[in-house]
Amino acid sequence: MAEQDKTIADSLYTIFDQVSDAVFVIDMQGECIYRNNQSNLFPSRHLDRLIKLCKSKANHDKSPEIGLDNWQISVSYLSDHIIFVCKYKASQQDQIRAMRQDFMTYLGDNESAQQAAIKALRSHVDWRWMAICSLDHKTKQVIFDIGFEGDVLKQPLFQPAKPVKTFCPCTGLVHFQALSDIFADPAPFMETGMGYVVGMSMKNHQGDCVGYAIIGHEGDPQDAKEVGTLLEVMADLYGPYFEASTAREEAEKAQKESLTDVVTGLGNRRACEIFIKECLDEDYRERTKDEISTMFDPHAMRNSVVMLADFDGFKRLNDTMGHAEGDRALALFGHCLRQHRSPEAQIFRLGGDEFVQVFPRAGSLESDDLRHWVSSIEESLTKAGFNDLGISIGVVHFFEGDGTYSSLMALADARMYHDKKMRSLHFA
Repeated sequence: MAEQDKTIADSLYTIFDQVSDAVFVIDMQGECIYRNNQSNLFPSRHLDRLIKLCKSKANHDKSPEIGLDNWQISVSYLSDHIIFVCKYKASQQDQIRAMRQDFMTYLGDNESAQQAAIKALRSHVDWRWMAICSLDHKTKQVIFDIGFEGDVLKQPLFQPAKPVKTFCPCTGLVHFQALSDIFADPAPFMETGMGYVVGMSMKNHQGDCVGYAIIGHEGDPQDAKEVGTLLEVMADLYGPYFEASTAREEAEKAQKESLTDVVTGLGNRRACEIFIKECLDEDYRERTKDEISTMFDPHAMRNSVVMLADFDGFKRLNDTMGHAEGDRALALFGHCLRQHRSPEAQIFRLGGDEFVQVFPRAGSLESDDLRHWVSSIEESLTKAGFNDLGISIGVVHFFEGDGTYSSLMALADARMYHDKKMRSLHFA
């Protein structure tokens, strides 16, 4: 082979290696002079056929492609050599088995059913858009919960869309439909370039439609039928998991709501008690493990700080301005606490006008810092029109209590009322 041809060949080999599963270069005598690292995946019986082909046909029949089982082979001629670029095309049954396995693997990795379905689908379908959607039976809207745009995972992928009356994917597969035939307002989808979709309804154990798997593409995809089959398999896989996933999400939502204060969005009294007790348990484990070093370590859990704070004059505000203004003051106070807290601090509203801020492993809080903190928040309250509100605080370290939640809160409460008395604020 001439030197120039060799340079060109080396460049081609590098390119082919990146886009193919196996590459062979065979001369007209049937000698394989090059094979890439992935060529061991190519069946030897097929390689024997390629070698025989080179010997028998030489340059007379320059067929551009050859099909052997699931291998698609492109044929190119370079000088007196033939380059075979081999790409493995898995059978649909192989794809289905692999997609099922991927779905179960993602579920085993604690992914949600939605995430598992969309990631498994993305691994086996090379379309531009795809989404797992839920169906709102009240509004009849399709909610695009999670999806891919190209290789980017998005949540949600599109705004909710209302199907046209003729769109009834619950009856089966929707093959290769124009968006204008499916959605009442296809404009948001058309703007992205998506022109056609394949969709499949997903049903629960009772056979009720709970959502859709929908994928879209810009042009005129040639593999719509094959993709439709994969989509149908995924819909059958995902549907039964939808209810379990939804029930888990609703339980998590209910759990979060049970620990959240409605007015401020902060953790409530129950959340505060749970958090402090967890910190106290960790403090006990630390002291049991190494009591001497823990005692003098400023960042040990025993040096965590609890600060109890409440308004001075809040009752007067409620009595004169009404509870709506009182709620506004509480919400503003919660907002100020968030703004002025350290990254590790946790904030809770116990109820009424009492708030708790916990500083894990804080070491100590300087009195000057506390005075500045109180002044900053009181200034924010004044700017919002709450001129007659002040703040009293009580601070206690974990090591000052007897290791119980009740002892810490009782001590913090006593110090807060002492601070209130010393400030001599005469609010009714």
